[in-house]
Amino acid sequence: MISHILLEKDELILKKEKQQVVHIENMAITVTKKKVKNLNLSVHSPDGEVKLSVPHHIKNAEIQDFIKSKLSWIYKQQEKINKRVPMTPAKPPAYTTTERHYFAGKEYYFKTLDIDCFEGKSRVEISVVGEMVMFVNPWKDREYREKLMKAFYRDYLKGEIPGLIAKWEPLMGVKVEDWGVKQMKTRWGSCNVKDKRIWLNLELAKKSQDCLEYIVVHEMTHLLERKHSNRFYDLMDIFMPHWRELKNELVRLSF
Repeated sequence: MISHILLEKDELILKKEKQQVVHIENMAITVTKKKVKNLNLSVHSPDGEVKLSVPHHIKNAEIQDFIKSKLSWIYKQQEKINKRVPMTPAKPPAYTTTERHYFAGKEYYFKTLDIDCFEGKSRVEISVVGEMVMFVNPWKDREYREKLMKAFYRDYLKGEIPGLIAKWEPLMGVKVEDWGVKQMKTRWGSCNVKDKRIWLNLELAKKSQDCLEYIVVHEMTHLLERKHSNRFYDLMDIFMPHWRELKNELVRLSF
């Protein structure tokens, strides 16, 4: 039987069942009392689930203190798991009609139109009826179409990121000297603290605007704290209290 433990006025309300779920800082930790000698903490794939096994004699206050002391470690392990989540489909898209593609957190039906029938150059647009349309010559190969799609994503991010940086610089008391967009295999973003430069993953164009903002804030926070330390997460809690929900969204909606 599973019961829930709520953090109220800095105290845990515990029941005596063998297994409970502890909620600390919007994180759910499954705590199991069993016949063991030590406290054993673990973080599991694919969604970063946290489990803790403890001896029967351990008091609830000790459980609370132990979890709080390990929060930084838990976040680091979850981050490692997040990096292992594929950010691109297992099968590369062909960029042909009938596929589905993502943009700004929404799923779109994809279609191609022969550019010879229209004026202008090769391009990708979101139509008034909610379709993602690629205007392209029918003989153009997949590689060309992929570059066209990436250019569409890049232009979108380059239009969104400057405003987000300008919004958060005065709120955080930092200055971003330079930023860029590039394809990354294992990270949503990175920060060069010395040069005050941040990089954002091109794949973020597929994510919601809230997720994009979260990554911008995350990387900008590194300008105040280089490592993923307790101080770093304390700062994230101040700047964006709901950041963990957005982090989970990034993992849950990976495509």
